[in-house]
Amino acid sequence: MNFVGSKRGAGVAQWLISLMPAHRVFVDAFLGTGHILQTKRPAELNIGIEKDACTIADYLRRHSQTESAIRSAKTIPAAIVKGDCLTMLKTFKVESDWLIYADPPYLSRSCARRYYREEMMTEDEHDRLLSVLSMLPAKVMISGYQSELYSMRLAGWRTSSFWTVNRRGKRVQEFCWMNFQPPALLHDTRFVGNDFTDRQRIKRKAERWKNKFQSMRADERQAVLESLLTVRDLQ
Repeated sequence: MNFVGSKRGAGVAQWLISLMPAHRVFVDAFLGTGHILQTKRPAELNIGIEKDACTIADYLRRHSQTESAIRSAKTIPAAIVKGDCLTMLKTFKVESDWLIYADPPYLSRSCARRYYREEMMTEDEHDRLLSVLSMLPAKVMISGYQSELYSMRLAGWRTSSFWTVNRRGKRVQEFCWMNFQPPALLHDTRFVGNDFTDRQRIKRKAERWKNKFQSMRADERQAVLESLLTVRDLQ
């Protein structure tokens, strides 16, 4: 299935993952193709919520999973849950070390055209979604296009943006709203950097520092490590 709004655009998934704080439980509230769930480093518990049964079946086929994966998210370390996220999120015992990622169908699209079997076509639906997400004690990330409703309802949330190209070849700006400040500890550092070139620069630097660290005497390595950890603890 070719999803409109799938995060497979060049650099989009990497940008979103580079914003994610450390977390124990990850919830993808609108699973779709599951690209973010499959690309990021797994959490201790990973949950994908999807309303459409055909989309779940497609996801399971592509990732060589079985129907046994569709069961209660409370009993297995990874789960694909069939249901409406507005309902499902209210049933989870969400805690502060959870990260909820929501990528709903874009509000700014024309309401005259349907792209998904299960849509969110009205402002009222999006408003109810934002109400649910705003009340959760977890860290929350919401991606989409800029709109008056989102700007108003998520005023005070931190934002980040990324330019990409949509399926029609048009250059568009994706936004991500976050209810947390820049984290001192990221969940996945593989995609840190402003773009591919910057990420490669950081990876090469990290590799050089790792090699230099490995070449030290054990006592010198410990001294350097303890000093570096104090810097992290000050964040």
